[in-house]
Amino acid sequence: MDPPLDPRFRRIYNADEVASIEDYPFLAALLVNKQLWCGGAIIDGDTVITAAHCLQLQYNNRFFREYVKMLSVRVGSSNATYGGELYRVTEIFFHPNYKPNTLEFNLAILKLHKNITPDQPNTHVAQIDYSSDKNGFGGLGGQVLLQKIVLPVYDLADCQEIYGRDLVTRSNFCAGYITLTKNVCNHDAGGPAIMDGLLVGILSFSSKRCDERDQPAVFTTVGAVANWIETLGDKQIKLTKEVIKNPD
Repeated sequence: MDPPLDPRFRRIYNADEVASIEDYPFLAALLVNKQLWCGGAIIDGDTVITAAHCLQLQYNNRFFREYVKMLSVRVGSSNATYGGELYRVTEIFFHPNYKPNTLEFNLAILKLHKNITPDQPNTHVAQIDYSSDKNGFGGLGGQVLLQKIVLPVYDLADCQEIYGRDLVTRSNFCAGYITLTKNVCNHDAGGPAIMDGLLVGILSFSSKRCDERDQPAVFTTVGAVANWIETLGDKQIKLTKEVIKNPD
């Protein structure tokens, strides 16, 4: 097992600013036993979208389904550890085409025990992405505060050269700087990328070290699955609940 990363490499590195939840009220923090685990975004009254790999252990999604009481979502606070409101997670649904070995379609839906307070608006899903703001909870002065970073879109072919075509497909987009040490980190996974107030992506993965130049972050493009998300909201399809098996 790899040693734990230095805390400064776990979340947004060299953020543009500490953000206010009032500016991004649709942001959510996914907690495991009240500790920050991943980010997410509110997309319906009782629904949060996040990264699927945040909700599995060793390629198996059974654990958190059996121990769903460990999971909660905090909304309405700029601090992931207190304030706002806590909601229990009651169900977890993975995208039916999610592949844990390549992180393709790395999306999951969380259903909450009740509707979120009306003053926490949901995001609207964008069909097309060109650029993005990335929001997440980063460490600052011992607190886990909401932070914002603006990242330019990174050429997809160049991104594939770095991570490989298996990990970066046409259902992804990449964002990051070539020369600046500003980035998001793997522990920001599940957090949203926003463009003009629209949800355009969910962070899938990034570089293991957040202080490296030319190491873009990889997002799942939500526009590629917009129909799936909308259909989930209408409850018109049966969601997949199969246990994810180890890859061959």
